[in-house]
Amino acid sequence: MAGGISFFYFDLKEKFPKSAKEGGISKPKITARTGNGLPVSLENGRGWRELLEEIRLNIPLGDQKKPPDTPVLLYDENTLTGKLAQATAERYFELKKLSPNLPTSVINQKGFSKEIAEEITALYLANGANPYAPNSIAVIKNADVNDRRRYLNALAYVLKTNFPAGNKNNSNAAEEVPKEILIILSTLKTKQYETLSDLDPYIAHYVNAAKGFISIPVPGDYVQFHLRLSNSFANVAYALQSMQKSGSDPVTAVMGRNLYSTEINASRILMTYLKLQIEKNEFVFSAEEDGHYFYQYINKI
Repeated sequence: MAGGISFFYFDLKEKFPKSAKEGGISKPKITARTGNGLPVSLENGRGWRELLEEIRLNIPLGDQKKPPDTPVLLYDENTLTGKLAQATAERYFELKKLSPNLPTSVINQKGFSKEIAEEITALYLANGANPYAPNSIAVIKNADVNDRRRYLNALAYVLKTNFPAGNKNNSNAAEEVPKEILIILSTLKTKQYETLSDLDPYIAHYVNAAKGFISIPVPGDYVQFHLRLSNSFANVAYALQSMQKSGSDPVTAVMGRNLYSTEINASRILMTYLKLQIEKNEFVFSAEEDGHYFYQYINKI
C-alpha cells in the first residue's frame, strides 16, 4: 500500500498555489554545493524556491520497505499517510463491487485520485491551518493617523522581537534562503529525521509572532490584512511542524511543504500591501521607532 501513496502526491500538491512561475516548478538549478550538500550558489537569487522543490523531491513517499512477514500498514493509521492509504484501498474496493472488471490501474485515474486528495487536503487544513477568525481581533473603531502609526510600530515590535535582523543564512549566495529550509533539505538527504527537532526554535518564533500579532489592537481598515498576516505566521509554524514528520508521516510532510510555499509567497504580497499603506499615510519611521524595522524589507520591494 505504501508504494501506491506516491502517486497521490501529485494531486495533493495541486491543492495549493504553485510556488514558481505559471506552468510549474522547474528542476532545481544548483551550481555548487558545500561538503554537507547545501547550496553555495543559486541561480537568479531564487534559492528558496529551488530548495523547496528539492524538499519535495526528497520527502520519502512510498520508499519505505515492508518488513518481511508483517501484514500491517507501514504508517500509523492515525497519520494522514495512513488515512490516505486506507481511503485509497476502501475507495477502490467500493468501486470494485460495482464493477467487478475494474482494473487496478483505476487508482491512477485523475477523478479517483482527485476526490481522495481533496478529502486529505481538507482534513490537513482543518487540523491546524488558519487558527484565527475575525473575532480574534480587537478592532479600533474610527482610528486616526496616530492609531495607525501606533499599530505599525506595535507590529514591527513583534516582528523584530521574534525575527531580529540577520537570522537568515549567513552565506551571501543564499541570503534569501530561510535557515529552516536548509535544515529540512539537509535532513531529508541524510535521512536522519531526528535532526528535524532543530526546527523547534523557528517554529516557536512563528507561533509567538502570531500570538503577538493577535494581541495588538487593529485599526478597522487593517483588519483583513492583520487577520491574514496572523494566520500566515501560524500556518508557517504548522507547516514546519508537519515537515518534522517526514520520516513517520510523509503525506503530512508534503502538505506542510506546500502550505509553507503558499505562505512564503503570501508574505511577499502582505509586505507589498504594508509598503503601500506606509506610503499612503506618508509615514517616516525614525531609527528610534520600532517601525524602522520594516525598511529592511519594503526597500527591497
